[in-house]
Amino acid sequence: MWERLLEIVIFSITKQHRKPVDILKEFIKRDGISNIHKLNRQQEKTLKKVFWLMSGAYRNNEYVNSKLATDATHFYTVATTLLASDLISRFETKILVGKLIRFSQMIVDKAEINKNSNLKRYNALSEKHTTDISNRQERGDIFYNLIVKIRPQAPQ
Repeated sequence: MWERLLEIVIFSITKQHRKPVDILKEFIKRDGISNIHKLNRQQEKTLKKVFWLMSGAYRNNEYVNSKLATDATHFYTVATTLLASDLISRFETKILVGKLIRFSQMIVDKAEINKNSNLKRYNALSEKHTTDISNRQERGDIFYNLIVKIRPQAPQ
């Protein structure tokens, strides 16, 4: 959990995907901490907004047991996409949580996957080489585009 949180915090500062091992090496190095910028107020505020929104999604029983909530690869994708994009400002919180819930259903629905090549690609990128920088970026791009397009499920 510490490693994933560190990745997300560093991403919130740099807006660049990196391999977890590279982040940890930099952090652990004797002079590594000086190379990592500290969060400024705006970055801290954005991180709080992202985790507040995600905590709202976790209140939904269907979401809390979904891959988006329980799988590190999907969790990373949700967090970094929310940090790097306009999703939080673009959609009302309730609508965005509903979209996350709907997306969490779609990634395990074989019928949905078979009829949506982007969803199929997202799942493929979530299975192998998940920390590859280009895979992380492409997965985030697909996630963003699908979230924007899908109709939300009303949170319960």
